[in-house]
Amino acid sequence: MENDFSLLYDRGSFFSSDGMGLYECREGKYNEYVKRLLAERNMIMKKEQLICRGCGNGCFLEAVHDGDVLIELIGNRCDGGRRYAAEQLLRNYLKTILPTVDGREVQVVSREKVSQSIRQRCLKALEGIVLETPVIKGEMVLCDAAETGVDIIAAENLF
Repeated sequence: MENDFSLLYDRGSFFSSDGMGLYECREGKYNEYVKRLLAERNMIMKKEQLICRGCGNGCFLEAVHDGDVLIELIGNRCDGGRRYAAEQLLRNYLKTILPTVDGREVQVVSREKVSQSIRQRCLKALEGIVLETPVIKGEMVLCDAAETGVDIIAAENLF
């Protein structure tokens, strides 16, 4: 199985296709092969469970994702569940507003997408920062926030 297989995920199973046929890779015999193939392509998929707080239903969600894409979601009774799961589980750009010394506010963003756990550490590192004007779009606000490797930059000009 050293060929370059394309890999699909469908309802709890991985399927690999070499152009000649589709091979089901369930937990067990092919598990290590699938993990290696996913790791080679930087596609580590996770299955997580969470309770939705997107609306008042409190649905029990089971989500399969790779950090960037929500692959499968089970248990949501409305579209709010999909939005909530994506917000909680996927990497997104950190966006927040910081005050300036003259009382105005400026939006700042991360240079790259960050996970939810890193986002909380970055927000903690941004607490108490007050910017001096002028602020130029793209200007570095905080380098390596909370030692996570994430840079925070200004998202707008403020003169």
